[in-house]
Amino acid sequence: MIVRLNPVEMKILKILQDWYPVTVEELKDEMRMREDTLERSLKSMVVKGVIALEPLSDKTYVRLLMSDVSVAPKGKRPKTGDEPEDFYDALVYQ
Repeated sequence: MIVRLNPVEMKILKILQDWYPVTVEELKDEMRMREDTLERSLKSMVVKGVIALEPLSDKTYVRLLMSDVSVAPKGKRPKTGDEPEDFYDALVYQ
């Protein structure tokens, strides 16, 4: 399964792979970004099935749903002409 992620989502993925468990607040501080920008990216990743948000009484944790993920770099496979330019710069579940 291939899921396209934007650069902010890719950075979130990298942080989750290196640092777990992490709260939304910790992620916001680590990425040094506005809360609304982070929330938009997190919601996008939830819809794509990459992460889940787990709200507790005082914190919300971000959980990576697939532990075995990697990034397919641009240009590694020959294009057929039907894919968008950045098609292979995507998250790949193995």
